[in-house]
Amino acid sequence: MHYEVLYIHVLKGTMSEAELHILKQRMVQGKRNKAKRGELGFSVPIGYVRRPSGEIRFDPDEQAQQVVKLIFRKFEELGTLNAVLRYLVKNHIQVGVRVLSGLNKGDLEWHRPNRPTLQNLLKSPVYAGAYAYGRKQMDARRKKVEHPHSGLVVKPMDEWLVLMKDHHPAYISWAQY
Repeated sequence: MHYEVLYIHVLKGTMSEAELHILKQRMVQGKRNKAKRGELGFSVPIGYVRRPSGEIRFDPDEQAQQVVKLIFRKFEELGTLNAVLRYLVKNHIQVGVRVLSGLNKGDLEWHRPNRPTLQNLLKSPVYAGAYAYGRKQMDARRKKVEHPHSGLVVKPMDEWLVLMKDHHPAYISWAQY
């Protein structure tokens, strides 16, 4: 009798694990399906806003738009991220960043440009009007337990899970990207 009760508890635990795995797989598949339709929301980068409808638009602040355009022009002219950063700092040009959370959510704040911000801006397909999902994918071999965001690897474009060109307004052409 004792073994039967123990067996039932083990069986219940195993079933619960299986159910959790199935639920997780369904959620992941749902997320991918939403991404394939271009409907999976993500925070939009500098120079853009997301409307309540989910649509991505240029930031309504003209100065914020002009700074993004200037960054791309200067990158084309100067050729390196460091040169663009030096130009912006030397000329006291700040970047308009929308607050993502808190009491001031949605407000525009002006920040001194930095290398990571410019790197993200210059490498993002969003600025070419593209919706991309799966650019960065988890590599379990590189994952470190103490670092929750470790293990992400930037994949080559042909391995992205979703790429929709002309999804929203663009600051640069796809060819420039």
